[in-house]
Amino acid sequence: MSNQKKTEWEKLEALKQEKINSKATLEKLLEGASEMQREALLKGDEGKRQEALAMVQSLQQQIAAVDRDIKFLEEEQSKVEAMHIEFELKEIERQKEAIQKELEPYRKAYEDAKTAFKKAEQEWFAKNHEASMKFDALNRERDALRLRLDKLTPPPPPQPKHSAEEWLNLCRQGKVKTYIQGNDPNLDEAWQQYEEEKKIIQDWAENSATRKKVIGETLPLPEVAKHYSQARLREIVSAAHPETANAIFGH
Repeated sequence: MSNQKKTEWEKLEALKQEKINSKATLEKLLEGASEMQREALLKGDEGKRQEALAMVQSLQQQIAAVDRDIKFLEEEQSKVEAMHIEFELKEIERQKEAIQKELEPYRKAYEDAKTAFKKAEQEWFAKNHEASMKFDALNRERDALRLRLDKLTPPPPPQPKHSAEEWLNLCRQGKVKTYIQGNDPNLDEAWQQYEEEKKIIQDWAENSATRKKVIGETLPLPEVAKHYSQARLREIVSAAHPETANAIFGH
């Protein structure tokens, strides 16, 4: 029944729009006929003026008839307008329900996801708190073990102060006054070679002193002697054989 009333209202509306369009056409024709009447009057063409006047009057009558038709249609529309509005309201509600129905699966999916998220969030907070407590306990245990390990672990040996070559040069120059084995591996290596060189020099001095007594000449200096000054050679020989040093190097 509502559909029928709405259709009736729409039919009346369509007829009214046709009448309105017709009126607009007639008014345009009336404007043209009035212009023709004025032009005929200005030209003094009575025949044309009367013809235009008749046309103007006819058009005015037609327009009046159309106005009556429009008024009648509007009156008829008013009789069914209330039912038409009721139908439109019901149609709006129907469309809203359709939209809501279409939206429902997405709403449900959202609600389910929100519920699942809240549950997961609560579980996460609980597990994260539990894990944090375990981490704290493990970190305390780790720190205690590291502290104990530091106490049990001997400190690393000191880094060598010089390379073995640098230590050897210092020994040759007489700048290493004291030596304690084991404090510096580079010094240990240099000192061993230095002792070997001193032995070579001291042996050379002994043999040279003997040769000098016999033939008045000394032996050529050994290769290692090139690393020592004359004063250092005398010092090394004097440390073991003072008389030999005097015999070779003089007083």
